[in-house]
Amino acid sequence: MAIALQLNPLLIWFLVLFAAIVLIILLIAGFIWLIRRIISEHTDLNIREKTVWQNTLQQLGLKFNPNTEGLLTPFAVADGEYQDCKVKVAFLVIQSSEDSSDIYTFCEAFFPTPLNINLEIKSEGKFKQALKSVFEKDRVEIESSDFKGNFVVKCPNDEKARQILTSDLSDGETRNLAADLLMTKRFVEYIKITDESVYLKNKGQLLELEEIKPLLDSAVYLVKRIQTAREKLAEDLGEHSRLFP
Repeated sequence: MAIALQLNPLLIWFLVLFAAIVLIILLIAGFIWLIRRIISEHTDLNIREKTVWQNTLQQLGLKFNPNTEGLLTPFAVADGEYQDCKVKVAFLVIQSSEDSSDIYTFCEAFFPTPLNINLEIKSEGKFKQALKSVFEKDRVEIESSDFKGNFVVKCPNDEKARQILTSDLSDGETRNLAADLLMTKRFVEYIKITDESVYLKNKGQLLELEEIKPLLDSAVYLVKRIQTAREKLAEDLGEHSRLFP
């Protein structure tokens, strides 16, 4: 009886150690299961997103570009012809802070022929404009206070840029290109126009047709309006071949 009592503390320690080992094994197994579950769900989500994206591209007549790997997913970039205009659609991941990032969708529509006037139009708020105005050159002043509060225009020839933006155009939803840009700014977060293209960007991964089509329609619409404005300016100046080769 005395011997049995002397073995009890050893038995207790053994049971405690055994229980601790079992608990550690269960914790490790649970952690591995959780990681596999997260990876599986992420993979399934990517598969579903890719299917939706491919269906959207098919309806738009665009093709996934397998040679261009996106920053977020391998199906992130698509290009092709849309409404007789060369276009590109893609996703971007932008670092918003040290610990987080945001995903954006952008559409870019290209001019058939570059404008060749070194034009740049960007949507920027008043505070950011004020910070940059001290250092930037070739800024074009537009009379509209609404336009000035939302966009920065740069061009070596400010008069031609001003005429492209403010000339009366009868074939669109507004009276001129400046009004077109203000209308687009209501639902597009970022707009940039250069001699080569119109670039529109919105926050979020826009996969569905009803999400991406308005952005793409707007980019192509602006390309065609700018083409109309530049042709009108060239006709008014009587220098089509020299201004827009």
